[in-house]
Amino acid sequence: MPILIAFAVLLLWLTSGAPASALDCGRAKTAQDKAICADPAALAADVAMTKAYSALSQRLSERDRKALLLSQRAWLKARTYGCPDATGGALAQCLARKSAERQSFLEGRPETGPGSGGRLVPVFIEQAGRKGYYEIDVTALKYAPPTSPGEKLFNAEVGKLLKKVPGGKNDAFGRDMIYSFILHMRMAYASPRFLSATIETYQFAGGAHGNSASNNINIDVAKGKILHFADVFAAAAKQKLDAECLRRILPQKAERAPDEKMEGKNLVDLKSAIAEGLGKLASWSFSTKGAQVSYDAYALGAYVEGPYSCEFPSTFLRPLVRPGFPLP
Repeated sequence: MPILIAFAVLLLWLTSGAPASALDCGRAKTAQDKAICADPAALAADVAMTKAYSALSQRLSERDRKALLLSQRAWLKARTYGCPDATGGALAQCLARKSAERQSFLEGRPETGPGSGGRLVPVFIEQAGRKGYYEIDVTALKYAPPTSPGEKLFNAEVGKLLKKVPGGKNDAFGRDMIYSFILHMRMAYASPRFLSATIETYQFAGGAHGNSASNNINIDVAKGKILHFADVFAAAAKQKLDAECLRRILPQKAERAPDEKMEGKNLVDLKSAIAEGLGKLASWSFSTKGAQVSYDAYALGAYVEGPYSCEFPSTFLRPLVRPGFPLP
């Protein structure tokens, strides 16, 4: 279903209260829609996400339904362009994963893990962009109500993030441009002992280009404490993690910056930047599959290279964590 048709269907759900309907595969034209329709798992994920959207919209006030609609429009556009290098079955799998993540968000569930006990609810702050006003797309989560010290701390951290959302007007000084602020939160993992949430932001405020960033909140639920690297990993783990991340980053560097030789000072600087990022647990996102360490643009190279990441499977991490740490 073309995106404009999808928007019309979403608007119909909001105004009529009709039950959610699946993507119309008889009218699929885009590569993304065709990939979803050709793959049963991707289609099932799209149907489940659609039902979650409809169920949530029916529970919200009129004001919040409008915010949800704007959020869903932005999300549909992001999903359309969110798997740029994938084709065929890989494209279907990527789209299915994004649909499943959106379903978890709309339903107030962590993407992995049993949950921490409290009830998660989505938060939307949305504003259509126009000259002199920010385009704002904020999707976050909070506990309502929080039931543990960790959940209370999580809500406090979310509150700090939402205070950074810019006001409606911008300071464009008459320039004919639209400023943007985007913040998307995912609860990657939640259990009664451990929370791991990922926050991705993008802001354009009139420079040569916008800037994106990724950050994570990792919380000891029982203690109500923000976790640091030394809370999670044994002292001897850092060297092994640095070496493994370097091994994973080097092929990415070779592909994105083929003219830059990774030797001498270049290699020393790369190792230093990798080690610095790894040592900050705010760079780490955890799930039942393992963990990912994210490096924003500029952290490991030129802006054009974009962000980098290291992924560690649970089997690699388990021998490196401190005894008793509740690794997913």
